[in-house]
Amino acid sequence: MSLMDMRSLPHTLDLVLGVNTQTNFDGPVELNMGVEYTYLYRATNYSLGVSLRAGRRSQRYWRAANPTAWGGGLQFKTSGGWALKMDYARKAFYYHSEVPERFGFTVNSKVHILSLAFNF
Repeated sequence: MSLMDMRSLPHTLDLVLGVNTQTNFDGPVELNMGVEYTYLYRATNYSLGVSLRAGRRSQRYWRAANPTAWGGGLQFKTSGGWALKMDYARKAFYYHSEVPERFGFTVNSKVHILSLAFNF
């Protein structure tokens, strides 16, 4: 959601809030929030953008060793509409499962995500 047209500005700072709940609404509500800074350099024939982002997860994710997420991205776009975008993100992953009177296990690790997108 954009409150105003900011395509002409080279610097943008976005605040992102997300609220998640289970389908039947009986579980905890999770609040995710973060910020993203983007610098976009525009030349005559191309544009080059750099983004940095950081965020924090709440509720059940507080038990994770590090509930913060961070990442960055690069974007290159030509005047003809061709574009290449690469993003990286690192976040914590926490999962706990238990079978009564048998066993239980917990996964508490870091997840690295790399994405690459082409537009033509």
